[in-house]
Amino acid sequence: MKIFAGYDCGGSKTKCIIADENGEILASAEEGPSNFLSCGYEIARKSIKECTRQALIKAGLEEDQKIYSAYIGSASVELFSQNERIYNFFRSCVNAEHLGINNDAYIAWYGTTFGSTGIISIAGTGAVTYGIREDGSWKKVGGWGYLIGDDGSGYSLGRKALQLAVKSYDGIIEKNRFEEEISKFFNLDSMRDLVGMLYQDPYKGVKIVASAATCVFKLFDANYCLAIELIDKAVSQIADSIYAVYSSLDLRNQFIKIGVSGGVFYGGGSKLLDLLQSKLIERGVEKFCLTFPHIPPEVSALLLSYSQVKHQDYEKIKQAILCRFKNNNEVDQNCVF
Repeated sequence: MKIFAGYDCGGSKTKCIIADENGEILASAEEGPSNFLSCGYEIARKSIKECTRQALIKAGLEEDQKIYSAYIGSASVELFSQNERIYNFFRSCVNAEHLGINNDAYIAWYGTTFGSTGIISIAGTGAVTYGIREDGSWKKVGGWGYLIGDDGSGYSLGRKALQLAVKSYDGIIEKNRFEEEISKFFNLDSMRDLVGMLYQDPYKGVKIVASAATCVFKLFDANYCLAIELIDKAVSQIADSIYAVYSSLDLRNQFIKIGVSGGVFYGGGSKLLDLLQSKLIERGVEKFCLTFPHIPPEVSALLLSYSQVKHQDYEKIKQAILCRFKNNNEVDQNCVF
């Protein structure tokens, strides 16, 4: 039996799903972080290996079973990277006859468009937007990291929320609701406790700052004026990134899907998507539909594991997998024709 596998290798967790040559799902597993840029190579390797081992065991297979075709999506890989050192690292993690790797945005794009020309905008802790054409040409905007970029990201929103909270606490600005929300969210005895929490571990500090975006979404949902201003600015920045990709690839005069993924979009909900739609229209984006990816990223990677070896029954397998996993999450009111 030939085994196919898809991986989503992220900064907090690793997900793996395996199936046979007929597209029958055998098992899935989840382990710790595997973005080697943040957790290091050894932790990443351990997470990927253990995730694979657990999936194989759950499927009733030998834990050292060789995989026929595997595809990995990872934030630690640049789009369409040809870096031999990185490829060899992932080769040391997965025992596969055929191995494909790409940026995690690529598998999110594929899970949205299934290979058609389109855009994927990701706004989680960081922020990046990609446009990819069917012919393989592509454009990336953002992804510069929290020190010099990530406009519209969860980190950016969280940082602004924290700034409003501490300035309110210090009396530099008028009292605002962020002071109370931040204190409750982090269960602080004193606002000064933030200092030790944020600076003890720089990597964890970034995650903590990004988590404060939750307070923005809560107050945005409550129509609090300062939260609305923060969201409006963030959505404008996301719209600017999408439009830059749209213009660069000259995607006018064709209907495209614009996929959105990440905590900012999920946290902001339909109100945020409505706002994004209006800002895209203002900028001249035409004939588009905003949608979340239709399938989970590891499932998208699984489909790519069949595609990369040109499996003769790929279309049949794709339809079977979509029937099982596809989310009806296209936001109809966010379609512009």
